[in-house]
Amino acid sequence: SSVEGSYSPGEYDPSTLDTFGDEWHFMDYGYKPFPGITFMHGAQTALQRMVIREDIEPDDVERITVHLDEQGWDTLRNEEPEDPFAAIASPEFGLAVILRERDHHLDHFDADYVTAPETKAQMAKVERAVLDDDDFDMFGARVVVETTDGEEYVEEAHYSPLSVSEERLTEKFYQCAESVLDRSTAEAIDEAVAAVDDAEDLSAMLAHLRVE
Repeated sequence: SSVEGSYSPGEYDPSTLDTFGDEWHFMDYGYKPFPGITFMHGAQTALQRMVIREDIEPDDVERITVHLDEQGWDTLRNEEPEDPFAAIASPEFGLAVILRERDHHLDHFDADYVTAPETKAQMAKVERAVLDDDDFDMFGARVVVETTDGEEYVEEAHYSPLSVSEERLTEKFYQCAESVLDRSTAEAIDEAVAAVDDAEDLSAMLAHLRVE
């Protein structure tokens, strides 16, 4: 009648519950920077950094070659999705969204958006390649973009759902915050959160978050 017994068919080892209530693992978890299958996120992160840094527009791109681990490609089977559900496991779609919007949100999983000619045109530019490099784990990605004027850009990124660096957290915070706040306000909130353990009064920080 235990919790584990409810979810485990047959017999289970009761010793797995020895640390129950003593060890807490929720702080070990990361977050999904984009919707969709996790194996896509390294490639999406790499392309996002590249197009923002180099100011690359969709019409500038001739080809995108995505290098992922074989396990990733075994999971991401939908090269030409025709509906939002299939698009969840399509790096072609995920990269097309990044190329068009420079970000990816849940509302992009829309039937009209998935099948739009503009989206399909960008998906058609994506080519798949296997990443065979010990410096990457199964969530790593290398993205190579070839432009219409002959330039080539390479970006590498590593996303692990159980390991999020301070740099990655800060990067994501500013991406989200600056969609609704100016830079100075986002920086003020960042500084206030960093000092929250020593703060006696949170009113200054909360003032930045108040909806006018």
